Amino acid sequence: LRAEANGITPEEQIANVQKEHIRDFDGFGVHFDHYDSTHSDTNRARSQEIYLKNREAGNIAVRPVSQLFDPEKGMFLSDRFIKGTCPKCKSEDQYGDACEVCGTTYNATELLNPHSTLSGATPVEKSSDHYFFKLPNFSEYLQKWTRDQGRLPVSIANKLDEWFEAGLSDWDISRDAPYFGFEIPDAPNKYFYVWVDAPIGYMSSFEVVPSVWLFAENDDFINQKLENEPLWQLEAHLTHDFTRSFFGSLDLLYRGGFQSEIDGVEVGDKLDIGNLGFTLNYQATDNLSIRTGFSSNVFGDDDLDNSLLRIQFIYAWHTASENFKKVIRGQ
Repeated sequence: LRAEANGITPEEQIANVQKEHIRDFDGFGVHFDHYDSTHSDTNRARSQEIYLKNREAGNIAVRPVSQLFDPEKGMFLSDRFIKGTCPKCKSEDQYGDACEVCGTTYNATELLNPHSTLSGATPVEKSSDHYFFKLPNFSEYLQKWTRDQGRLPVSIANKLDEWFEAGLSDWDISRDAPYFGFEIPDAPNKYFYVWVDAPIGYMSSFEVVPSVWLFAENDDFINQKLENEPLWQLEAHLTHDFTRSFFGSLDLLYRGGFQSEIDGVEVGDKLDIGNLGFTLNYQATDNLSIRTGFSSNVFGDDDLDNSLLRIQFIYAWHTASENFKKVIRGQ
Protein backbone atom coordinates (compact mmCIF):
# COMPACT_ATOMS: atom_id res chain seq x y z
CA LEU A 1 0.00 0.00 0.00
CA ARG A 2 2.87 2.37 0.74
CA ALA A 3 4.41 1.51 -2.64
CA GLU A 4 1.08 2.15 -4.35
CA ALA A 5 0.85 5.52 -2.64
CA ASN A 6 4.38 6.35 -3.80
CA GLY A 7 3.62 5.24 -7.36
CA ILE A 8 6.28 2.50 -7.41
CA THR A 9 6.40 -1.30 -7.16
CA PRO A 10 6.73 -3.05 -3.78
CA GLU A 11 10.20 -4.29 -4.83
CA GLU A 12 11.30 -0.71 -5.52
CA GLN A 13 9.85 0.38 -2.20
CA ILE A 14 11.83 -2.13 -0.13
CA ALA A 15 14.99 -1.46 -2.17
CA ASN A 16 14.68 2.24 -1.31
CA VAL A 17 14.10 1.45 2.35
CA GLN A 18 17.17 -0.80 2.40
CA LYS A 19 19.28 2.03 0.97
CA GLU A 20 17.96 4.33 3.70
CA HIS A 21 18.80 1.77 6.39
CA ILE A 22 22.34 1.33 5.06
CA ARG A 23 22.74 5.12 4.92
CA ASP A 24 21.62 5.43 8.53
CA PHE A 25 23.91 2.62 9.70
CA ASP A 26 26.82 4.21 7.85
CA GLY A 27 26.08 7.45 9.65
CA PHE A 28 26.62 5.68 12.97
CA GLY A 29 29.74 3.89 11.76
CA VAL A 30 28.00 0.51 11.56
CA HIS A 31 28.93 -1.63 8.56
CA PHE A 32 27.94 -5.11 7.39
CA ASP A 33 29.81 -7.74 5.41
CA HIS A 34 26.54 -8.91 3.89
CA TYR A 35 23.35 -6.83 4.14
CA ASP A 36 20.66 -9.09 2.72
CA SER A 37 16.91 -8.95 2.16
CA THR A 38 14.32 -11.54 3.10
CA HIS A 39 12.63 -10.83 -0.25
CA SER A 40 15.20 -12.71 -2.31
CA ASP A 41 15.11 -15.67 -4.68
CA THR A 42 17.30 -17.61 -2.24
CA ASN A 43 14.88 -17.07 0.63
CA ARG A 44 11.91 -17.85 -1.60
CA ALA A 45 13.43 -21.23 -2.51
CA ARG A 46 14.37 -22.06 1.08
CA SER A 47 10.94 -21.06 2.46
CA GLN A 48 9.10 -23.09 -0.15
CA GLU A 49 11.40 -26.07 0.44
CA ILE A 50 10.68 -26.06 4.19
CA TYR A 51 6.96 -25.74 3.52
CA LEU A 52 6.92 -28.60 0.99
CA LYS A 53 8.85 -30.91 3.32
CA ASN A 54 6.36 -30.22 6.09
CA ARG A 55 3.47 -30.74 3.70
CA GLU A 56 4.91 -34.12 2.71
CA ALA A 57 5.35 -34.99 6.39
CA GLY A 58 1.68 -34.27 7.11
CA ASN A 59 2.29 -31.09 9.09
CA ILE A 60 0.13 -28.81 6.90
CA ALA A 61 -3.66 -28.55 7.02
CA VAL A 62 -6.08 -26.60 4.80
CA ARG A 63 -9.47 -25.44 5.98
CA PRO A 64 -11.85 -22.52 5.43
CA VAL A 65 -11.42 -19.50 7.66
CA SER A 66 -13.75 -16.64 8.28
CA GLN A 67 -11.79 -13.42 7.64
CA LEU A 68 -12.39 -9.72 7.98
CA PHE A 69 -12.99 -7.98 4.66
CA ASP A 70 -12.92 -4.24 4.03
CA PRO A 71 -16.09 -3.51 2.02
CA GLU A 72 -14.79 -0.09 0.95
CA LYS A 73 -11.33 -1.25 -0.20
CA GLY A 74 -12.67 -4.55 -1.55
CA MET A 75 -9.91 -6.64 0.02
CA PHE A 76 -9.21 -9.04 2.88
CA LEU A 77 -7.44 -7.25 5.69
CA SER A 78 -4.14 -8.54 7.01
CA ASP A 79 -3.62 -8.44 10.76
CA ARG A 80 -1.74 -5.14 10.73
CA PHE A 81 -4.61 -3.38 8.94
CA ILE A 82 -7.13 -4.19 11.63
CA LYS A 83 -7.36 -2.68 15.08
CA GLY A 84 -9.77 -3.22 17.92
CA THR A 85 -10.09 -4.31 21.53
CA CYS A 86 -8.15 -7.31 22.85
CA PRO A 87 -10.59 -10.18 23.56
CA LYS A 88 -8.62 -11.19 26.68
CA CYS A 89 -7.46 -8.10 28.58
CA LYS A 90 -9.82 -5.64 26.84
CA SER A 91 -6.99 -3.23 25.93
CA GLU A 92 -8.02 -0.93 23.09
CA ASP A 93 -6.20 -0.06 19.86
CA GLN A 94 -4.62 -3.51 19.41
CA TYR A 95 -3.64 -5.13 16.12
CA GLY A 96 -5.42 -8.09 14.56
CA ASP A 97 -2.88 -10.80 15.45
CA ALA A 98 -1.59 -10.11 18.97
CA CYS A 99 -2.11 -7.85 21.95
CA GLU A 100 0.89 -5.67 22.76
CA VAL A 101 -0.34 -5.28 26.34
CA CYS A 102 -0.94 -8.86 27.55
CA GLY A 103 0.88 -10.77 24.80
CA THR A 104 -2.12 -12.89 23.79
CA THR A 105 -2.25 -14.08 20.17
CA TYR A 106 -5.60 -14.50 18.45
CA ASN A 107 -7.43 -14.43 15.13
CA ALA A 108 -8.49 -11.04 13.83
CA THR A 109 -12.12 -12.14 13.95
CA GLU A 110 -11.82 -12.40 17.74
CA LEU A 111 -11.09 -8.69 18.13
CA LEU A 112 -13.82 -6.64 19.76
CA ASN A 113 -15.07 -3.55 17.91
CA PRO A 114 -12.70 -4.01 14.93
CA HIS A 115 -12.12 -1.36 12.30
CA SER A 116 -10.02 -1.12 9.14
CA THR A 117 -6.94 1.08 9.49
CA LEU A 118 -7.12 1.68 5.72
CA SER A 119 -10.60 3.11 5.43
CA GLY A 120 -11.98 3.25 8.97
CA ALA A 121 -14.85 1.00 7.85
CA THR A 122 -16.21 -1.77 10.01
CA PRO A 123 -15.02 -5.04 8.40
CA VAL A 124 -17.39 -7.82 7.41
CA GLU A 125 -16.62 -11.53 7.62
CA LYS A 126 -15.93 -13.62 4.51
CA SER A 127 -14.71 -17.20 4.16
CA SER A 128 -11.44 -18.22 2.49
CA ASP A 129 -9.27 -21.36 2.52
CA HIS A 130 -6.20 -20.98 4.73
CA TYR A 131 -3.09 -23.07 5.25
CA PHE A 132 -2.05 -24.11 8.76
CA PHE A 133 1.12 -25.46 10.31
CA LYS A 134 0.20 -28.25 12.75
CA LEU A 135 2.11 -26.93 15.73
CA PRO A 136 0.55 -29.51 18.13
CA ASN A 137 2.54 -32.19 16.26
CA PHE A 138 5.64 -30.72 17.91
CA SER A 139 4.30 -30.15 21.42
CA GLU A 140 6.24 -32.96 23.06
CA TYR A 141 9.52 -32.01 21.39
CA LEU A 142 9.13 -28.29 22.14
CA GLN A 143 8.25 -28.82 25.79
CA LYS A 144 11.23 -31.12 26.23
CA TRP A 145 13.44 -28.59 24.47
CA THR A 146 12.46 -25.84 26.94
CA ARG A 147 13.34 -28.17 29.82
CA ASP A 148 16.77 -29.29 28.61
CA GLN A 149 19.34 -28.51 31.27
CA GLY A 150 20.75 -25.03 30.90
CA ARG A 151 18.38 -24.18 28.03
CA LEU A 152 16.22 -21.55 29.73
CA PRO A 153 15.84 -19.98 33.16
CA VAL A 154 13.42 -22.09 35.20
CA SER A 155 11.02 -19.17 35.59
CA ILE A 156 10.70 -18.79 31.81
CA ALA A 157 10.28 -22.54 31.27
CA ASN A 158 7.53 -22.53 33.90
CA LYS A 159 5.78 -19.68 32.10
CA LEU A 160 5.99 -21.51 28.78
CA ASP A 161 4.47 -24.58 30.42
CA GLU A 162 1.23 -22.60 30.64
CA TRP A 163 1.09 -22.66 26.83
CA PHE A 164 1.68 -26.40 26.68
CA GLU A 165 -0.90 -27.09 29.38
CA ALA A 166 -3.47 -25.01 27.49
CA GLY A 167 -2.52 -26.88 24.29
CA LEU A 168 -0.77 -25.46 21.25
CA SER A 169 -2.94 -24.43 18.32
CA ASP A 170 -2.44 -24.80 14.58
CA TRP A 171 -0.65 -21.74 13.19
CA ASP A 172 -2.25 -19.91 10.27
CA ILE A 173 0.67 -19.41 7.85
CA SER A 174 -1.23 -18.02 4.84
CA ARG A 175 -2.65 -14.69 3.76
CA ASP A 176 -4.84 -13.82 0.78
CA ALA A 177 -3.85 -11.60 -2.12
CA PRO A 178 -3.16 -8.73 -2.35
CA TYR A 179 -0.17 -9.44 -0.11
CA PHE A 180 3.54 -8.77 -0.52
CA GLY A 181 5.81 -11.77 -0.11
CA PHE A 182 6.08 -15.31 -1.46
CA GLU A 183 3.23 -17.26 -3.01
CA ILE A 184 2.58 -20.66 -1.43
CA PRO A 185 3.38 -23.52 -3.84
CA ASP A 186 0.31 -24.96 -5.59
CA ALA A 187 -1.91 -22.31 -3.98
CA PRO A 188 -2.63 -19.39 -6.36
CA ASN A 189 -3.27 -16.04 -4.65
CA LYS A 190 -2.20 -17.45 -1.28
CA TYR A 191 0.94 -16.04 0.32
CA PHE A 192 3.14 -17.02 3.24
CA TYR A 193 2.44 -14.95 6.32
CA VAL A 194 5.44 -12.66 6.81
CA TRP A 195 6.59 -14.40 10.00
CA VAL A 196 7.04 -17.63 8.04
CA ASP A 197 9.66 -16.48 5.54
CA ALA A 198 11.22 -13.63 7.56
CA PRO A 199 12.98 -15.84 10.17
CA ILE A 200 14.03 -18.28 7.43
CA GLY A 201 15.79 -15.31 5.85
CA TYR A 202 18.47 -15.50 8.55
CA MET A 203 19.42 -18.95 7.27
CA SER A 204 19.10 -18.29 3.55
CA SER A 205 21.19 -15.12 3.77
CA PHE A 206 24.20 -17.31 4.53
CA GLU A 207 23.80 -19.37 1.37
CA VAL A 208 25.57 -16.77 -0.77
CA VAL A 209 28.12 -14.86 1.30
CA PRO A 210 30.82 -12.82 -0.41
CA SER A 211 34.20 -12.23 1.18
CA VAL A 212 37.16 -9.96 0.52
CA TRP A 213 40.73 -10.73 1.52
CA LEU A 214 43.05 -7.76 2.00
CA PHE A 215 46.85 -8.07 1.91
CA ALA A 216 49.23 -5.61 3.54
CA GLU A 217 52.27 -4.24 1.79
CA ASN A 218 55.47 -6.25 2.11
CA ASP A 219 58.32 -3.73 2.24
CA ASP A 220 61.02 -6.39 2.38
CA PHE A 221 60.23 -8.82 -0.43
CA ILE A 222 63.77 -9.72 -1.48
CA ASN A 223 64.72 -6.04 -1.04
CA GLN A 224 61.68 -5.01 -3.08
CA LYS A 225 58.24 -3.63 -2.29
CA LEU A 226 55.38 -6.09 -2.90
CA GLU A 227 51.76 -4.88 -3.08
CA ASN A 228 48.61 -6.90 -3.78
CA GLU A 229 45.13 -5.76 -4.75
CA PRO A 230 42.23 -7.22 -2.72
CA LEU A 231 41.24 -10.78 -3.52
CA TRP A 232 37.49 -10.99 -4.17
CA GLN A 233 35.85 -14.30 -3.41
CA LEU A 234 32.24 -15.39 -3.88
CA GLU A 235 30.90 -18.78 -2.86
CA ALA A 236 27.53 -20.36 -3.61
CA HIS A 237 26.32 -23.76 -2.41
CA LEU A 238 23.26 -25.75 -3.48
CA THR A 239 22.69 -28.27 -0.69
CA HIS A 240 20.52 -31.33 -0.24
CA ASP A 241 19.96 -33.31 2.96
CA PHE A 242 19.96 -37.05 2.21
CA THR A 243 19.44 -37.88 5.89
CA ARG A 244 19.62 -35.88 9.09
CA SER A 245 23.34 -36.64 9.37
CA PHE A 246 24.38 -36.74 5.71
CA PHE A 247 24.24 -33.94 3.16
CA GLY A 248 25.75 -33.11 -0.19
CA SER A 249 26.26 -29.83 -1.99
CA LEU A 250 27.11 -28.49 -5.42
CA ASP A 251 29.71 -25.75 -4.91
CA LEU A 252 30.67 -22.74 -7.00
CA LEU A 253 33.69 -20.60 -6.09
CA TYR A 254 34.73 -17.44 -7.91
CA ARG A 255 37.93 -15.51 -7.23
CA GLY A 256 38.95 -12.24 -8.85
CA GLY A 257 41.41 -9.39 -8.45
CA PHE A 258 44.68 -9.94 -6.55
CA GLN A 259 46.88 -8.06 -9.02
CA SER A 260 50.45 -7.99 -7.72
CA GLU A 261 53.01 -5.23 -8.12
CA ILE A 262 56.72 -5.25 -7.28
CA ASP A 263 58.21 -1.78 -6.96
CA GLY A 264 55.21 -0.38 -8.86
CA VAL A 265 55.47 -2.82 -11.79
CA GLU A 266 52.56 -5.21 -12.38
CA VAL A 267 53.48 -8.88 -12.14
CA GLY A 268 51.28 -11.50 -13.77
CA ASP A 269 47.56 -11.14 -14.47
CA LYS A 270 44.57 -10.52 -12.25
CA LEU A 271 42.76 -13.61 -11.07
CA ASP A 272 39.50 -14.44 -12.86
CA ILE A 273 38.84 -18.04 -11.95
CA GLY A 274 35.68 -20.07 -11.40
CA ASN A 275 35.65 -23.48 -9.75
CA LEU A 276 32.82 -26.00 -9.71
CA GLY A 277 32.75 -28.97 -7.38
CA PHE A 278 30.83 -31.05 -4.88
CA THR A 279 30.95 -31.78 -1.16
CA LEU A 280 29.73 -34.77 0.85
CA ASN A 281 29.47 -34.37 4.61
CA TYR A 282 28.70 -36.98 7.27
CA GLN A 283 27.92 -35.77 10.78
CA ALA A 284 29.44 -38.57 12.85
CA THR A 285 28.68 -36.99 16.24
CA ASP A 286 27.38 -33.67 17.52
CA ASN A 287 30.87 -32.23 17.22
CA LEU A 288 32.67 -34.36 14.65
CA SER A 289 31.98 -34.36 10.92
CA ILE A 290 33.79 -36.12 8.07
CA ARG A 291 33.84 -34.22 4.81
CA THR A 292 35.14 -35.00 1.35
CA GLY A 293 34.89 -33.09 -1.89
CA PHE A 294 36.35 -32.27 -5.26
CA SER A 295 36.52 -29.06 -7.29
CA SER A 296 38.09 -28.00 -10.57
CA ASN A 297 38.34 -25.01 -12.92
CA VAL A 298 35.34 -24.31 -15.14
CA PHE A 299 36.56 -20.97 -16.50
CA GLY A 300 39.47 -18.58 -16.09
CA ASP A 301 43.22 -19.03 -16.31
CA ASP A 302 43.87 -22.29 -18.16
CA ASP A 303 47.49 -22.29 -16.98
CA LEU A 304 46.48 -22.34 -13.30
CA ASP A 305 45.06 -25.74 -12.36
CA ASN A 306 42.99 -25.37 -9.19
CA SER A 307 41.73 -28.95 -9.07
CA LEU A 308 41.43 -30.06 -5.48
CA LEU A 309 40.47 -33.35 -3.82
CA ARG A 310 40.03 -33.05 -0.08
CA ILE A 311 39.17 -35.15 2.94
CA GLN A 312 38.56 -33.30 6.20
CA PHE A 313 37.90 -34.26 9.79
CA ILE A 314 36.23 -31.32 11.50
CA TYR A 315 35.75 -30.98 15.24
CA ALA A 316 33.81 -27.94 16.41
CA TRP A 317 32.17 -26.77 19.60
CA HIS A 318 30.36 -23.57 20.53
CA THR A 319 27.43 -22.99 22.86
CA ALA A 320 25.37 -21.18 20.22
CA SER A 321 26.06 -23.73 17.52
CA GLU A 322 25.37 -26.59 19.92
CA ASN A 323 21.92 -25.19 20.70
CA PHE A 324 21.21 -24.51 17.02
CA LYS A 325 22.13 -28.06 16.00
CA LYS A 326 19.76 -29.45 18.64
CA VAL A 327 16.93 -27.33 17.29
CA ILE A 328 17.60 -28.52 13.72
CA ARG A 329 17.70 -32.16 14.80
CA GLY A 330 14.44 -31.73 16.65
CA GLN A 331 12.73 -30.30 13.60
